[in-house]
This record gives sequence, structure tokens and C-alpha cells, in this order.
Amino acid sequence: MNRYLVLYNGVSAALWTYVLGRAFQDAYGYLTNNQQSFYGKSMPLAVMEALLSHTPPHHFLVLLQFFNAVFETGHTVLGLVPSPLTTVLLQFAARLFITHGITLTLPYAPGNFHPAYLGLSFSWAITEVTRYSYYVVKLVNGHAPRWFTWLRYSLFIVLYPMGLVCEATVVYSSLVVALDNYYWFLVFGLTMYVPGFLSLYSYMWRQRRKILGGKLNEPKINSQ
Repeated sequence: MNRYLVLYNGVSAALWTYVLGRAFQDAYGYLTNNQQSFYGKSMPLAVMEALLSHTPPHHFLVLLQFFNAVFETGHTVLGLVPSPLTTVLLQFAARLFITHGITLTLPYAPGNFHPAYLGLSFSWAITEVTRYSYYVVKLVNGHAPRWFTWLRYSLFIVLYPMGLVCEATVVYSSLVVALDNYYWFLVFGLTMYVPGFLSLYSYMWRQRRKILGGKLNEPKINSQ
């Protein structure tokens, strides 16, 4: 089972590294106003391409997020990792609300092409590359370097609020194309972001105090 978890976390780290690399590429295209890049295109052109395409924007991120959600929920239910199930479900619910509630369901929504989507891509990717790499090191060596442990339990301080703002912006920007009941579904989801964020953020602060507070104790492997 240890080998399986090393494989899963290693593959996940590699896939999120790819997402991070694409985010840097997209950021460069956006900053240089490259019309061939994803965020360098005008909004009308990007929306038109989304309408004509059979592939939703950010399709790799959509698939990867679903892949992680299914496997990590399964890991928690089966007891392979000691993470609280409610925390795992809350984290993935917020992300799937973006990837499936917006990107997959409304591929032409302006939020998919907003720079905030680039921001959340950075936030998610940096978090996950660090998290999965940390688990691999822990599983293989039995411990992680102090600096790596500090990084694992400190990056969230900035990245979680960044993700909150970017995700909420993506949803808000997409309301203009949502119709009838789906519009109110998105509005309801938007109102849940702050309480959901506070729950996850406070959980991570507790984990940080537990692991980094005072003498550094090596944390157990979990999925948060």
C-alpha cells in the first residue's frame, strides 16, 4: 500500500507540475499581450472559440481535479489516510464547483477567460505540487526536511486567500450567462465560499500549530 501511495502522490505531483508550467506560459502570454496565448485573446474571440470547440477550456485541469477528488475521497473512506472526510469533501466541492460547475457546464462563460482563472491555477498548482511532493518524500524517507515541512504548512497562509478571491471572481464573472435556476445555484454556491474558506483555513492553521508549534513533530500523512 505504501508503494501505491508513493505512485499516486508522485503522479499527482507530476501532473500538477504540468499545470503550473502551463500557468507560467499563460501568464507570459497575458503579460506580453500575445494574441495566440489563451489569456492574450480578446474576450469575444475566446468565447467564440469555446462555443465552436468540442473541448472545454482548461480541460486538463478539469480532468485532473476530478481524478484527485475521486481517488482522495476513496483513500479517506477506505482509511488509507487519516484525513477528516468532511474536510476532504469541502475542499474538492469548492474546486469542482469551478471546474465542473463553471468550466464544464458553461464553457463559454466569461469567468473561464478571466485573469482570475489564471490566479486560481497558480494557487491550486503551487499548493498541490508542494503537497504531493511532500507526501512522496515522507513516504519514501519516513520524514521530510524541516524547511519542506515548514513550506508545506505555511504556503496556505497566502495561497488559500488568493484562491478564495480568484474562485469567487470566476463565479461572479460567469453569472451573466447563467439562466434561471442555474443562476441561483451559482449565487448560492458563491455565498458558501466564505464559510467554507473559514473552515478549511482554520483547519490548516490547527495543523500548522500542531506540527510546527514548539518542537517540530513529523506529521502523519494526510490529504490536506
